[in-house]
Amino acid sequence: MAIPTIINKLSRVTAIAIIIALQAVTAANAGATADGSKVFITTTNGRLYTMWWDGTQWQKTNLGEPPNSFVRAVPSVTADGSKAFISAADGHLYTKWWDGTQWLWEDLGNPGSSIASAPSAAADGSKVFVSATNGHLYVKYWDGTQWLWADQGSPPGTTVITAPSVTPDGGKVFVGAANGRLYRNYWDGTQWLWEDLGSPPGINITTAPSVNADGSKIFFGTSNGQLYVKYWDSTQWLWEDLGSPSNTNGMNAPTVNADGSKVFVALVGKLYVKYFDGAQWLWAGLGQPSNSDVTGVYGISADGSKVFVAAYNGKLYARYWENTQWQWADLGQPSGTFVAAICNKSRLYATI
Repeated sequence: MAIPTIINKLSRVTAIAIIIALQAVTAANAGATADGSKVFITTTNGRLYTMWWDGTQWQKTNLGEPPNSFVRAVPSVTADGSKAFISAADGHLYTKWWDGTQWLWEDLGNPGSSIASAPSAAADGSKVFVSATNGHLYVKYWDGTQWLWADQGSPPGTTVITAPSVTPDGGKVFVGAANGRLYRNYWDGTQWLWEDLGSPPGINITTAPSVNADGSKIFFGTSNGQLYVKYWDSTQWLWEDLGSPSNTNGMNAPTVNADGSKVFVALVGKLYVKYFDGAQWLWAGLGQPSNSDVTGVYGISADGSKVFVAAYNGKLYARYWENTQWQWADLGQPSGTFVAAICNKSRLYATI
């Protein structure tokens, strides 16, 4: 779906040249905390907001925008929600973090090349991975006293073209490359190494990947419009074609829960889940809010029982499992602005 289509449907964009990420949420929970009690969103005025559950209702907090810039992608947050990482229009990585009494901005800079993707953070926020405009993967990491950049390079003979997806421990990172293949960048105990995980026979990877908590399952869309998983069976890496829902066209970037049993994707204005029932993989249609189409997923809880989605009407919705069925909850939008739509493809950014 083209970016102008999204903007025309919203018909509510400020004069700021909003830049929208061309990928879905890539880490296991990404824009939401592990328990699903907080979700962080980007709005059409370029600001960061959090919507959080106070025990009785959903509240909204305006976290503002980085000094002299604005937010341009889906945030990545720590498991407890105390740190949110965003890429901004000035090509820098920023964190908005809670110091115990207030929220503060910190400019984490860039590695000498502009940030070109949404970030993907480890669960504790000590490592944040991004793709850059030079086709390299970088990590910003905390060494105990300061933030430092490390260049992870690029897979041999190709470049990184998707947002990364990192495991909660920060030890395994997955990306799609310009040659249509999936790669893993991992720490072996002494150094970071690249591993070529290939692509399904005769098919290219066309979306950002999404990895489960232990790094044993990686989900992504492909050039034939299907959802695939690359999984470790304890002795080798294997491919499995998970297909696509009926009456859909193409495949957008997926978002997986922590154990890899539920994979969510927004397609043709609706939310779908591919889930493992203990014996086989099945598709289930989770529909759409009553008054609007779904544009993409901002985040999910670690267990996959809460899914936060943006809609064409500029609102955020939660699809949550209660007792024996899925329910919708309208979380609304911040006052004076709208929740930014998400185009769930792979490539890094497009400027409006």
